[in-house]
Amino acid sequence: MHELTVVQQIVKIADETVLKEQARKVLNITLEIGECSGIEMGAFDFAWPIAVRDSVLEYADLKVIRPKARAECQQCFSSFTKHQPYDPCPKCGSFIHHLYQGNELKIKSMNII
Repeated sequence: MHELTVVQQIVKIADETVLKEQARKVLNITLEIGECSGIEMGAFDFAWPIAVRDSVLEYADLKVIRPKARAECQQCFSSFTKHQPYDPCPKCGSFIHHLYQGNELKIKSMNII
């Protein structure tokens, strides 16, 4: 389960930010986790409370934004929404495409005091 490692890295970034800014804790954090980011949200939700315990994120409000996966076909150049990582282009059936949205995995914002 790499989701635990991902959450631990988020905690590390939050700890470093709080230390750098000479703050005490994080009030809220907003994450962008795209639908094709490779993160299994059930595992992420399970790992979150375990990894943030006794950290600056323990009492932070968590908001997760889940951008839809969007791709452009490299054969017919149509844009389409992907529902699975290996979805073909619905127009021409090609599997050759460029994913331009939906693979995000980032901290969008973090409010600290």
